[in-house]
Amino acid sequence: MPSSWSVRVWGRTLCSHDSNGKFSCLTGNCASTVECDGGKAAPPATLAKLNLNGSSGVDLFRVSLVEGYNLPMMVEPQVGNGAGECRTVGCVVDLNEVCPTKLKVMNGRDCIACRSLCRPFGDSKHCYPKFFTNLCPQASVDATKTFQGICSSSSTNYLISFCPKR
Repeated sequence: MPSSWSVRVWGRTLCSHDSNGKFSCLTGNCASTVECDGGKAAPPATLAKLNLNGSSGVDLFRVSLVEGYNLPMMVEPQVGNGAGECRTVGCVVDLNEVCPTKLKVMNGRDCIACRSLCRPFGDSKHCYPKFFTNLCPQASVDATKTFQGICSSSSTNYLISFCPKR
């Protein structure tokens, strides 16, 4: 990996090719091909944000629900996990099962994603949702740039899991 590498990782769900070969997903969509080619996830999507191999010799990472939620995700350091700030972050709860009605993204009768509390209302008083915080305390739920995990760059690998078991 290059030095000072920043990356966003997300899962896409309910993906298909149309009759013209265009690839699309109902959640986390990013481009009309399987590769996102530098594109960003269309909200709502659960995002892992990692700044790796920084100049200070540390990796910074978090799992964010600021753009909404589409599936459970965890980022687990493979060295030093649980020691100080080098810890597993994310959300193992399926928020689609308990998403408030106003925030549900539906596909037929199924909730496939949960919108961010900031977007539908457009005011800051809804941007710090106790709903997400209470269910996913290891995930970032507000728009601050605070990272939840800090590990040594020289000795840490990461396992990013989608839909991990509780």
